[in-house]
Amino acid sequence: MIIKEIQPGPFIDWSLDGTLLSVGDILIDLEEQQQDSQAIIDICEKDGELIVGLGDAYVASVLIPPAKYKLTEAGVDENDNPVYESEKLPLDTEAVQLILWQYQKSDEEVK
Repeated sequence: MIIKEIQPGPFIDWSLDGTLLSVGDILIDLEEQQQDSQAIIDICEKDGELIVGLGDAYVASVLIPPAKYKLTEAGVDENDNPVYESEKLPLDTEAVQLILWQYQKSDEEVK
């Protein structure tokens, strides 16, 4: 995962387990959120709580690259033209970006 720190810390706690990204108390399945174009997930603070979407202050943004596909020949049609099937490749978590803004909730310890 590519980590970009926009401001000096502290930052919210986060962890990555396979394709499951935890940011604070928000859990994101990166594979499930991947689309055919780049997906951007904003995590903000609103009224003292973390939310997905726009809020009072940015905490983190997750940029998920577009899905990649592999074409395989699946046979031929009635005119002997090749027929292809596309298979979505697994998400490359090394290409996902996590952008962090300065964040500290009350007096809790943060990264």
